Amino acid sequence: MNTRSFPSFETGLLPSIVPSLSATPASKKRGAEDSASSSASSNESHTDISKNLVPWVPNKCRAVAGPQQKEIDRERSTRRRLEERLTLLERQRNSMSIENGRLRALDVARRRDLGELSRLLDYQNNVNSKETERQELLIALRKAQQKISSMEESLEQWKGLVEVCNSTIAELIQLWEKLAMQVLNNSSKRKPTTLEEARWWIGLVLSVLFVLENVLEIPVLSWFRHWTGRMVDQMSMDVADVNLQ
Repeated sequence: MNTRSFPSFETGLLPSIVPSLSATPASKKRGAEDSASSSASSNESHTDISKNLVPWVPNKCRAVAGPQQKEIDRERSTRRRLEERLTLLERQRNSMSIENGRLRALDVARRRDLGELSRLLDYQNNVNSKETERQELLIALRKAQQKISSMEESLEQWKGLVEVCNSTIAELIQLWEKLAMQVLNNSSKRKPTTLEEARWWIGLVLSVLFVLENVLEIPVLSWFRHWTGRMVDQMSMDVADVNLQ
């Protein structure tokens, strides 16, 4: 709408031109009609306006243009409220952007803390596994120490047994040497009697049995006792059968 040719309210206008200055939705149709009529009679617009010009009378203008002025005031108040609302929304948007920045920083810190926590949990799990392995190794070490102590005791026993066997073997060797010397001396002079030969053979057999039982841990005497027991039982059974017959 072209209003450059119209003077302002301060210079004075008729109340008839006030509706053409309003931008309300209710006056859009009227403004369109006025603009169409003014464009059709563009040559006579200045003359008609100059005829209608009167001195500015505020009360008269307000009284004549009451509905349009109320509409303008309503639009101004609505615009003011919208501007205030827009300002408030802009402030809220700025505050929300600030809060979003803080939330993003907190999220980054949370992720960093979660990563650190997961790393600490992995380290704790590794420590727990290492502690479990250490406990298992300590248990195995105690068992090995017990085995070593038992083996040391067995070794001490074996040492004592070896010393006894060595002394016994040394005594047997000395005895055999004496017997051999006696046999040699007697063979040069006379033949050994049956009793001497029996003693020699009995000593040899006992020495061999002692070595087998104590050194080599072969239960020869147990076998001999078992065999003689079976022989005695068989002989007793045979004697019983003969008595029954």
